Amino acid sequence: MSKKAVLFIIFNRPETTREVFAAIRAYRPEKLFVAADGPRPERPGDREKCAAARALVNCDWPCELNTRYLDANAGCRDAVSSAVGWFFANADEGIILEDDCLPCPDFFRFAEAALEFYRDTPQVMHISGVNFQP
Repeated sequence: MSKKAVLFIIFNRPETTREVFAAIRAYRPEKLFVAADGPRPERPGDREKCAAARALVNCDWPCELNTRYLDANAGCRDAVSSAVGWFFANADEGIILEDDCLPCPDFFRFAEAALEFYRDTPQVMHISGVNFQP
């Protein structure tokens, strides 16, 4: 099974970005897309936090890195939906992670297998790996 492309959506949380990026680094996707909304001008410290989160993206493995960093803040709804559209304009399928969603090590294997299994099932639009169990 080949590694799936990953879209990593980040914003202004360098601490959680670091953790999730470590999980992505362990997976070592061949294609990584990173999208970031721009800082909110009315929020003190947002520009610095956004810059710190973006600085954490450093692929130290063979990887095609694609970035989409917005200068102006588009807001959560528009930034995320346009990032997903950008991702699927460049990848047929893949894994989407946000900076506050830490995947367990088995998540990537699960996502790969599920994408393969359901690829030709039109009733399945997406596969989720969320688990709200304690």
